[in-house]
Amino acid sequence: MLPPEGPGFSPGGVYLAGLVDSFPPARKEEVVGRIEAFASELDRQGVTGILLDREYSDDPVMAVAEEYMSLRLPCPFLVDESTSIARWPAGNST
Repeated sequence: MLPPEGPGFSPGGVYLAGLVDSFPPARKEEVVGRIEAFASELDRQGVTGILLDREYSDDPVMAVAEEYMSLRLPCPFLVDESTSIARWPAGNST
């Protein structure tokens, strides 16, 4: 794991990894499979290298972000265009 600071650290990523890890085995396998397919497509399209570069800077990352958005890939956490990982407070049905 990367240190909790500097390039590459993502508190959101750490949270999501823990959340997915807490899923029942079948659900976890399903979500991990979608994440792996998503990551493979990003890699195939050539947009992952700059995002994993420890010498992060905004200029090249912004170009990659624009390229990523142009791919119009669905988020791996969406199922039928709705989030599949939200945890709502008890009693909240939205």
